[in-house]
Amino acid sequence: WSPDGNQIAFVSDRQTDNDIFVMKADGTNVRAVVSEPTNDRNPIWAPDGTRIAFVSNTNGNDDIFIVGVDGANLIPLIEDVTSNNYDPAWSPDGSQIAFVSDRDGDPDIFVTAPDGSGLQSIAFDAASELQPAWSNDNSKIVFVTNVGDGDFNLYIMNADGSGAIRLTQSNAQDSAPDWMR
Repeated sequence: WSPDGNQIAFVSDRQTDNDIFVMKADGTNVRAVVSEPTNDRNPIWAPDGTRIAFVSNTNGNDDIFIVGVDGANLIPLIEDVTSNNYDPAWSPDGSQIAFVSDRDGDPDIFVTAPDGSGLQSIAFDAASELQPAWSNDNSKIVFVTNVGDGDFNLYIMNADGSGAIRLTQSNAQDSAPDWMR
């Protein structure tokens, strides 16, 4: 859903490969926002509702791009031919995007500004860290990791990567955390 609740972004292969589409919440005015010859997925609205971040498989790797809701101004946020970058998550104030990258070996969480500046790792441990989601006040990130026992559990940490606390302890595979808005 768009932040104002009036539009829905989604993925469809109705034209060629998987592309990013937007439509009004009543199902009308369906239009392609991105129709590149690659497989696009995971559209995530910017908090101001003017842009969408998404993952695209380019050069054989997953990369993150940003596009205007009208399809204009398609720019690479993270484009790296040697690593995969995915699971983008906008901070509620729109100032940062958290994402996962395997550029250092294991999948770790990184943050950057929407223009790609200020890239920094907030890696928690030598384990897989996935699916970051920001708290409403931009101060914390909840995520999934298999640190310790190898099972994927939910953790929460400060937005700078400090103070990680385990939230679940299960031999199940916990995933897809999000915050109530």
